[in-house]
Amino acid sequence: MIVQVEGTDEKILEHITKEKLMFFFSELKRCRKEKTESLALKIEQFEKKRMAEERMYRSLSPLRKLIVGKRPDHHLAVEHMVYVKRPLQEIDELSFQIRLIEQLEKLLNEDQPIQLPPSLANELFQLYTDSLGKEAKS
Repeated sequence: MIVQVEGTDEKILEHITKEKLMFFFSELKRCRKEKTESLALKIEQFEKKRMAEERMYRSLSPLRKLIVGKRPDHHLAVEHMVYVKRPLQEIDELSFQIRLIEQLEKLLNEDQPIQLPPSLANELFQLYTDSLGKEAKS
């Protein structure tokens, strides 16, 4: 199986088995899914915290509301951007990469030549070299 970097004639992993390549693709997919789940969990935790703060503020008496005060809206907007919007963008990017890996798996099953984007090629090559190092130690 020949694996090339997209947009170049550079061949990486020329003599890798189909099974090993499928294993590496599944590892890449697993890592991205775990990252997606952890980001979704962080977003959920932030939303729960924000809702709890809002409920607490609404339950206060008018006098306590004057004393405690409410955070300015621009602070809330910045928090939303940092804790919700950016992680959602990252989740979208990871989902795109997962779909790309799934397409590459289909190509692999059809015995088509594999052309990887440079970032994915680097990660795959790193996984391959790490696995060679583990096999050498065994």
